[in-house]
Amino acid sequence: MKNNFKKITFLAILFLCTIFSEVKAQDADVKFPLIPYPTALTAGKGNFVITSNTKIIAEDDRFQNEAEQLNALIEQYLGKPLNMGSGSSARNISLRYDDAIKAPEGYQLNITQNALILVAREPAGMFRAVETIRQLLPADEKPQDLLKKLEVPAVIIADHPAFAWRGMHLDVSRHFFSVDYLKKFIDLMALYKFNKFHLHLTDDQGWRIEIKKYPKLTEEGAWRTFNNQDSVMILRSKDNPDLALDPKHLIQRNGKTLYGGFYTQEEMKGVVAYALARHIDIIPEIDMPGHMMAAITSYPFLSCTGGSKFGKLFTTPICPSNESTYEFAQNVFTEIM
Repeated sequence: MKNNFKKITFLAILFLCTIFSEVKAQDADVKFPLIPYPTALTAGKGNFVITSNTKIIAEDDRFQNEAEQLNALIEQYLGKPLNMGSGSSARNISLRYDDAIKAPEGYQLNITQNALILVAREPAGMFRAVETIRQLLPADEKPQDLLKKLEVPAVIIADHPAFAWRGMHLDVSRHFFSVDYLKKFIDLMALYKFNKFHLHLTDDQGWRIEIKKYPKLTEEGAWRTFNNQDSVMILRSKDNPDLALDPKHLIQRNGKTLYGGFYTQEEMKGVVAYALARHIDIIPEIDMPGHMMAAITSYPFLSCTGGSKFGKLFTTPICPSNESTYEFAQNVFTEIM
């Protein structure tokens, strides 16, 4: 009888411990709603308070870019940047190098009431730590009334990506997005720790990147009359304004309204630099041999038939039996890369 009582008591205690641990985990999820969730997280007590007197200390020069990114983030809340320099970690924010962090893009955060310390071995890892700080701050990065202080919850985090390739794709051919939107998209990718941006630059519906050797690709191939995809976008833009057809992307030509646009090479260099500063690689896609109506309409010699049209399933591809096709591809790739 006594043995049965001991077993029941043990099971009851085990059951209660399980419940309490689940509640504790759920509380952590609510207090630290991080995406993706860190590899390891231990909640602390209290908050680290950032004020105009707080200093950002990059203890290693390799993290200067990440320190500036963090400072720009804090400036959005406080209205002015923090001082950057050397000093004690007490009451300050420190970016620290640690060779012991071996996982690619790995980082640690040690946030107490007395200090906020970001630790990494490589700049990419340090930037991921900065983006975790971004998620720990209030969602409204540009409050109507600037704040006098920022509170970051005390926590210890050790984290690294589960996958080396974490990509997003954006089709700018069927629906053209501005340079500003690309940067907004990159910011969102950075927030959620993506690192590969697949940019679909060409398709039947439009050629979106300047190629100096073939100017008609953007003079003609970047513009089109409205199609059924535009109608869908207009309908969906009622719920998602990102899908609206921006009037800036409309032109008048020969009495017709054309929709489109393209990126100059200088604009795209700026986008690439913007992404690299956030440790995101841009993978440009030039779609071929199919999906080349915009190019063939601009340069008919690319087709075996001297033109392009829609068949039952696909449009006419570029001609694989013409040497000029390979010369065109090589010239385009040379300018892209």
